[in-house]
Amino acid sequence: MASTINCGTNCFAGFIRAYSLFVGLLVMVIGFVHLDNVLVEFCNDRVQDCVGPSLVWANSDNPVADVNGPFAGGFTLGQPRWRNVFTLRPDVFLDVWSPLMFGIIMVLCHFANFKMNFIAGSWARMAFFYLFASLFAIFGYAGNVGIITGFLCVIYIWFALVISIINAVTGAEEMTDPTFSLKITKPGFIKSNSKGESGDSQC
Repeated sequence: MASTINCGTNCFAGFIRAYSLFVGLLVMVIGFVHLDNVLVEFCNDRVQDCVGPSLVWANSDNPVADVNGPFAGGFTLGQPRWRNVFTLRPDVFLDVWSPLMFGIIMVLCHFANFKMNFIAGSWARMAFFYLFASLFAIFGYAGNVGIITGFLCVIYIWFALVISIINAVTGAEEMTDPTFSLKITKPGFIKSNSKGESGDSQC
């Protein structure tokens, strides 16, 4: 009976780990969809000289004119430019890149080489991180896909909190780690270590 219970809790925790990895991959998809939404063709080759669809070639008397800046010709009329996407301005950068960054972090947390303890050190921390991500980097992006993924995140949060409570009551070692803690030991070789023994390689 004890082995059956142990198998049940272990399998349940493994399923939720896989579910969180799946949600992380979906958030990455949201990030790419959002980038596709904002990466429009900035340059109109009918009235401008273009270097690809997104860069304007300055053909005026001033070859160093800021023609790809956020306020270059026609921005006030709603025409975006290169630096409306590829910029380090905090307000723009965070809005454009947040979904992709959060998705990458969610996936990398399952690799011991990249795992961050302050995010994935416990089920409760992971639940809080997914809650933060769903509110600020998922629900409002990529239309319906963002809404569906946001609710999938909420489901994970609930399960993570349940496992956190079960772990606190039972002290089951196999349930302490909310991630797979995969170890990349050799090029192309990945080893699973999801029993809370990944502290040595955490950053």
